[in-house]
Formats: sequence, structure tokens, C-alpha cells
Amino acid sequence: MAAKPGDESSSAHPFPESWEGGGHAHLDLDQRSSEVLPTSPDERVRAAVCERLRAHPQIDASTIAVSVESGEVTLSGSVTDAGVAEIARGLALASEGVVAVHDRIEVHAT
Repeated sequence: MAAKPGDESSSAHPFPESWEGGGHAHLDLDQRSSEVLPTSPDERVRAAVCERLRAHPQIDASTIAVSVESGEVTLSGSVTDAGVAEIARGLALASEGVVAVHDRIEVHAT
């Protein structure tokens, strides 16, 4: 993330490039949460949701992106079965710190 004129912060950004944008936590699931230790509440929620999705045997976590803003989780991506999308919603909603889940997952039957 480039520093803005007058910004006294370092140009080095402590988070992966995929976390940039809108000030909310976002990282594609195929990147391990262990790369950067989550520090904000939204980052901790995102890490918890991502870990639950990765651990579930019916979910290919690489097809679902998770973003969090003020405890509200947005799931996006594509799955081949509506049941998988429902499982993902349930896992996200059951994660600590989640206040709402916005489902943007598209179901594309193969």
C-alpha cells in the first residue's frame, strides 16, 4: 500500500497485499492465517472463520473468500453444491465474534 502525501507512517505494510482495501480484514483462504498474526478483532474473527472452513472435510476453502468488518462476515466465491454454501454460512455464524454473515457465495452446479 503506497503512503499518501503527508502520511508519516512507513511505506512498509505489515500485512499481505490481499488485506488492503476498505480498512477491513480480508485474506483469501488459500493463504494461511499463520503468515501474519491477527491483531484486530476483525482479523481474529476472519482467522477463526477461515480455520473452521479449512478444517471442514466437505469444504474446499480455496473457493471461498472471507472478509470481516465490525464483526460482520462476508463470504464470497463459488461452490458446486448449495449444501456446502449452507455449511459455510453455519460455520461462520458459529465463530466467536461474528455478529452477522452476508452470503455472497455463488452455487454453480457442475
